[in-house]
Amino acid sequence: MGYKLKHSEKDIAKAIKAMLTTMESAGQIRHHDRLNSGSTFRTGKSYAYNMCRPGTPDHYVILNDGTVVWIEAKSSSGKQSEHQAEFERKVQGLKGHYYIIARSVTDVTDFLYRIELHRA
Repeated sequence: MGYKLKHSEKDIAKAIKAMLTTMESAGQIRHHDRLNSGSTFRTGKSYAYNMCRPGTPDHYVILNDGTVVWIEAKSSSGKQSEHQAEFERKVQGLKGHYYIIARSVTDVTDFLYRIELHRA
């Protein structure tokens, strides 16, 4: 009987960022960044804040050919908010833009691989 680990969206987003950093360092992608997160420390307390509008994905990636991939990290049970669905609808149909919901690093690498095959 197998045991399935449950990871938080925060852990998945951190893992995706680490993987994308490695890919950028290796020249496999042009640029990436983590969006919509931040924190500050003031008088013994830590505060989280959002730097983007509601619905902005967790990550974006610019591939070497200029293609842009928007990545929303979700836990295995995480649901897309209405703002996130609205952002996805805005991206759909834009030439050279893709949107994915990633529940693991493997979701991202598999998607990037499929894009590469499609463009070849």
